[in-house]
Amino acid sequence: MKKINLLFILSFVSLTLLIGCSEDDTSNGETPDNAETIADFVASNAEFSLLNEAIIRVGLNTSLDGTDNYTLFALNNTAFQDYLTAEEYSSVSQMPIEVLNSLMLNHLAAGNVPTSDLQGYRNSFSEVEDNKLTLFTTNSNGVLINGNASISTPNITRSNGVIHVLNQTIDFLNVTDMSQTSTDFTLFAELLEAASDDNVNYTALLSSEEFTYTIFAPSNQAFQDLFAFMGVSGISEIPQKVLGDILDHHIVTGDNFQDGDFVQDQILTTRSGEDITVSLENGISFSDATSTPTGIVTPNIQTTNGVMHNVDRVLWSQRVLETIDPTITRWIEVDTDFSILETALEVTGLDVVLDDRETEYTILAPNNAAFLTYLDGEDVDDVPVDILTNLLLNHILTGNVASGDLSTGYITTQATYNETDNNIGMYVDTSSGVQFNGTASVSQADVSVSNGRIHVVDGVLTLPTLATFANADTNLSSLLTALTRDDQPDYISTLNTEMDSGDTPYTFWAPGNGAFDDLLVELGLNDISEINSVTLTGALNTHIVALQNLRAEDLESGPLATLGDEITVDAVTGTLTDLNDRTATIITTNIQAANGVMHSIDKVLLPQ
Repeated sequence: MKKINLLFILSFVSLTLLIGCSEDDTSNGETPDNAETIADFVASNAEFSLLNEAIIRVGLNTSLDGTDNYTLFALNNTAFQDYLTAEEYSSVSQMPIEVLNSLMLNHLAAGNVPTSDLQGYRNSFSEVEDNKLTLFTTNSNGVLINGNASISTPNITRSNGVIHVLNQTIDFLNVTDMSQTSTDFTLFAELLEAASDDNVNYTALLSSEEFTYTIFAPSNQAFQDLFAFMGVSGISEIPQKVLGDILDHHIVTGDNFQDGDFVQDQILTTRSGEDITVSLENGISFSDATSTPTGIVTPNIQTTNGVMHNVDRVLWSQRVLETIDPTITRWIEVDTDFSILETALEVTGLDVVLDDRETEYTILAPNNAAFLTYLDGEDVDDVPVDILTNLLLNHILTGNVASGDLSTGYITTQATYNETDNNIGMYVDTSSGVQFNGTASVSQADVSVSNGRIHVVDGVLTLPTLATFANADTNLSSLLTALTRDDQPDYISTLNTEMDSGDTPYTFWAPGNGAFDDLLVELGLNDISEINSVTLTGALNTHIVALQNLRAEDLESGPLATLGDEITVDAVTGTLTDLNDRTATIITTNIQAANGVMHSIDKVLLPQ
């Protein structure tokens, strides 16, 4: 509890349940003709002996016996004793004087205020940093003060004011308490709860007496205007991270700025790290990232740990504005289902790249479930940065690529082969939805953002090997059948060998399904299973070059050694000739994998 300025000990008094009181005791708040003061009333009624003791101890009896008008929210002995018991004080005299003084002043207001006028905000004489604490009262169903103390006997008028008897002490309200008590802050209080997460509990933060706050609390109507602008029906439809960003821009930490403390062009740095600017030209207003003035509806709602100003607009930070038109990075940051991807982007620095509004990208975004499967119990922070970077680049395409722009075949990602400038390939299958490399499918397509597009995928796309393409490409199904025939070497394991292991890199000449159909006709066979085992092994070996990543630009005309027979390359015409003088044409070049490069050809090469 804040220590109260004792110079403002204007008065504190109590009131009592009157039995058989005179008509002027229950008047409508008008000062009666009798000369009995508030102090006289409290002192003369045994029901308020504890209150009278408290008033005398803090020195309020003189003020309450004078001619200035006051409103006393009076505790009878039962209410006072309940307070002493709850706070573990044996008597009024045991209470620290500053605590007692603060308590008494919090039950005293200026003027003669009948219950009919007890609606909304009213200052007590209790102070924090020389500012009187604000009480919030409602009278729709009896009078309730600060959400907890109700009046049991109202409007006992005396020569210098009025007494309202309470059923318990009035609570001291901090920012969180006031937000939860005042009907003006129904949605702001909801925001405090909804914006909280494991990192920041806003209800606890704004309950703390460790710091002083200035709070710009939007009115309920201001929130309704926000919902209409964002196209949502309420706070529950706004992502939690966005709610935190919104709330942070309404909190100034370390200062208790009442309306009289503001000066023209004053810069207030909010908890968001961004500024709002004060203007006094047409009353007090605040300029946010939109440069739209925000006015004060109700100023100076003083609590124990800061002051609240009820304002007529939600203040926009640049960060929140960017949520309405987010970049790829901002979209990922907002959705908690992509928190692992968010961390990975931050670790690698790719969050900065994907936050650039001047360059368009498309990201294939794995959600948390996909990443958890990939990580298999490890933390994303434990993945070496260079490996993690290339992994993420394997999910990034250049430009704004809509799902409708994709067709079955190969594209390239931003991942690169073995620290070169050669971009890694990716096989796209659009026969049923959109699938990449045969392992990850699009679960949510075409999320349009300011600098590109997002396709949510259900798996992490590891860097492909040559075996990945052989397994995924539907036009290589006949080749896959040959590679995996039971009587053949384990070609898939060979083509799946990690880079810098075995005989990697490999150059793989991949005949399509049509090439195998032609081969069967040429051999007079009906099915791949009928091809002689030795012949098939020799043929498959002839399609693999070890220890070389021969891209189209690297090919030179002349003989080329393979795992099988030598072949002859014609780099000019883009053809390969086997020892049987059978020539295959290279159809698609430079399908780059992590452990080598694949070129599709139109004829199966045969051993001699």
